[in-house]
Amino acid sequence: MTCKVQEEQMFEVSWDSERHILLEKLSGFWEMDEMRAYEDRIRALIRSAAGQPFDSISDLNELAPQCAEIVKRHEQIMSDLDRAGRRRNIIVISSALLRRQVARSTPVGKEPEYFESLEDAERALRR
Repeated sequence: MTCKVQEEQMFEVSWDSERHILLEKLSGFWEMDEMRAYEDRIRALIRSAAGQPFDSISDLNELAPQCAEIVKRHEQIMSDLDRAGRRRNIIVISSALLRRQVARSTPVGKEPEYFESLEDAERALRR
């Protein structure tokens, strides 16, 4: 008899339909399988948002710096979110190294707002 070990989920993504907020928590070092699953989930949420303006909060405190290919694909998803009507891109992050990686991969004029805690990020959205 073999037992299949449940793989740890590297992302949690949800849509707050009342506040029009995309909420995500990313963790670990991603392989291409995780990236593809994430892309599928984000694109499904973009379709369900149906062109409504929205904000996003991304908790990256448990995310490791990623390889160049994953970063490039993540850049494309961020562009897709901006084109779909994202107003504010709020990132919760404590790692200086990861913050530099995020900053390098962000288009000029689309810089995210950085916070060190989810509570601070939520408070900023209410302003």
